[in-house]
Amino acid sequence: MNKIKLLCLALLVSGVEGQGQIYIDSYRFGAAAVSGDLLLNSFPNSEGAWSLRKLDKDYTGDCITIRRASNGDTTNIGFVDNYLDTATLKTFCSGTNCFVRRWYDQSGNGRNAVQTTDANQPTIATAGVIFYKGTTPSLDFDGTNDVLEIPSSTSLFNFIHNGTSSAIFYSGHTDISTANYFLGSNATSGGNRGHTLGQDPTHNLFIGVSGGSWNAFFNSGNNAISTNNIIISALFDADNGTAANRLLAYINGSSTSFGTNTQTAAISTSNANFNLQLGSAGNNVARLNGGIKEVIYYSTDQTSNRTAIRNNLNTFYSIY
Repeated sequence: MNKIKLLCLALLVSGVEGQGQIYIDSYRFGAAAVSGDLLLNSFPNSEGAWSLRKLDKDYTGDCITIRRASNGDTTNIGFVDNYLDTATLKTFCSGTNCFVRRWYDQSGNGRNAVQTTDANQPTIATAGVIFYKGTTPSLDFDGTNDVLEIPSSTSLFNFIHNGTSSAIFYSGHTDISTANYFLGSNATSGGNRGHTLGQDPTHNLFIGVSGGSWNAFFNSGNNAISTNNIIISALFDADNGTAANRLLAYINGSSTSFGTNTQTAAISTSNANFNLQLGSAGNNVARLNGGIKEVIYYSTDQTSNRTAIRNNLNTFYSIY
C-alpha cells in the first residue's frame, strides 16, 4: 500500500500543470540517479560545456536563466541529483511560455551563452509544458530569430582552425530537411575565419573549418542528418598534411567517419571573424530550426576518448 501511495504521489508531482494529462520525467524517475564522476570529471579540460544535465560533480552553478512571458520575470534553474530541476522550472513557467536568456558554461571558463533580446531567446517551455525531444528536455530554436552567443569569443575557439588538435561533441536535433546550422563562428563562408557545424540544403551533415579559405571541409553526402535526436562527434587536426585526417566526423554510434575532407588550404592562427553562436552559423545567419541538448568543446586531441565520450552522451540521452 505504501508503495502505491508513493507512486501516485510521484505521478502527481511530475504531472504537467493545467494540461489534463500526466507526464513523468522518465530521465529522472525512470533511471537511477547519476552518482560519482560525471563526464567532465572523466574527460576534463573542456574549453566550453553547455548542457541541460550536470557535467561536473564539483560544479555548483546554475544550468540556465529563464524568462517567463507573462510578466518578464527571470529566475535561475539549477540541478537536482545532477538533472535539470524541472519541478522548479514547471512551477515558474506554469500557464505561460518560458525562454532561455543564459545557458551556463560548466567547463569552469565562464563562457556563458547569452541572449538579452527577448524575441531572440530559444524556448524551454510552452504554456507551462517543458519542451522535450525524446525523454529529455531540450532548448527549442525557431529557425528565424533564436540564437545564443558567447560574448567576446572570437579568440577563444580559434583552436578549431589554427592547426591544433581539437574536438566538438554535440547532441540535438533539427526539425526540417533544408539547410540550418547548429553552431558556428564564420557564418558558413570559407572566406571568413572560424568554424561551422550543421546541415546543408539536402539534409547532409556539414562541417566547415576555415582560416580565410576552407582548410577543412566536410559534407556527409548521404542524408545523414535525422529529425530525431543525434550525437555528432567531430575531431579536428586542421593542418594535417593528409587531407582525410584533417577532419573526422561521426554520427551516433558509427565507428566510421561520414564523408571525406579533401581541402588542404593553408590555415590561419588569427581569431574567428565572429563570436561563437549556438543555434546559428555565426553572425546571426543560417539559424537552427530544432533543438540543442549539449555542446562540449576540447582544444586537445580526443581521438582515444571519442567513443567513451559519445557513449556517455548516449547513456544519458538514449539516442541510438
